[in-house]
Amino acid sequence: TPLAVAVARHDRVALVYTVTDRPFRLSLDLPVEAWRARWVDPTTFDEHPAGRALPGRALRFCPDRRNAAGDPDWLLLLEPDL
Repeated sequence: TPLAVAVARHDRVALVYTVTDRPFRLSLDLPVEAWRARWVDPTTFDEHPAGRALPGRALRFCPDRRNAAGDPDWLLLLEPDL
C-alpha cells in the first residue's frame, strides 16, 4: 500500500497519508507511551476515531469508508494519548 509518513513536533505528532482503502501495518518506535489515532478526511478535514497505538507494536489500520469526495485516500493522525 503506498503511504507517506511524517513525524513532527519533537516526535509528538505523526501523520500518515494513504491513497488506497487497503489495510496497512504501522509501528511507531517513538518516546510516547500510547498514541490516539484519528482518520482525517483530506477533502473536508472531518475526523473520526481510528483507535489507539502502543509503541513497539505494529498495528493494522484500514480506512473504514471512502472520503467525502468518494475517493479512498485518507490521513491518519496520531497524537499522544494523554
